[in-house]
Amino acid sequence: MICIYLALILSALKAESAWDRVSPLAKLSQSELIAQIPDRFPEAKLLIVRPPQRESQPDDQSLYDAYWLTQRFKPYPGIFISAGKKLPGQFEERAWKDKHILLIESTTPRDVVFHLLLHFLLPAFSERQRWADELIELQKDSKAHASKIAEIKLRMFSLDIEVLTDQFLIEKRESFQWRSAELKSILERLSRQLSRMERELKSLEADAQTHQLKAESASEFVKGIKELLASLEKDLKESKEEKP
Repeated sequence: MICIYLALILSALKAESAWDRVSPLAKLSQSELIAQIPDRFPEAKLLIVRPPQRESQPDDQSLYDAYWLTQRFKPYPGIFISAGKKLPGQFEERAWKDKHILLIESTTPRDVVFHLLLHFLLPAFSERQRWADELIELQKDSKAHASKIAEIKLRMFSLDIEVLTDQFLIEKRESFQWRSAELKSILERLSRQLSRMERELKSLEADAQTHQLKAESASEFVKGIKELLASLEKDLKESKEEKP
């Protein structure tokens, strides 16, 4: 009987959507949201740290510095590190390898905090991870598996978590009650991602043609993001015009 109840609980947890978990927090201020994270998201470790010191590296270099310096430049003040990822330097000494790590500053905007949280809450995250693991194995003999590799890359394209997180924030914008500055932040972030996606799409379409694969879903994904951005730009323009 205990096993049955446990199975039901686990099933209910699996069925809980990203919105189920985020919606109670959607209207909170940045400070209120940050305060709720440790209790609401036990699978994550929240680290509020000082910004990286790019000009000098003092002896008390923070964990944030240590990780930041190993990564390509991030256009926003926060970093998501998925559980199980090999961590550099000082991170290796910490007992957080089974948790997703959210690195933010005390001034990180509310939209960025939600953006980072959604990285592991959206179902696309775990699905993309599974495809990525299979891709790594196939790439060990890329010539023999060229067609399958191209197919998986097409599948992964529409699971781009950087894009899907901000798509979610825009689609639920009424519930989040974003301020205009937050909406502009989301718009700018997603616009940068769209430029990258358009470049990647050209390469994917060329590979798809080579291996006789269909790339329509990838093209539709980019088209959908363009339409969403256009809708948000229109909302921002109308909001600005309504102000006295």
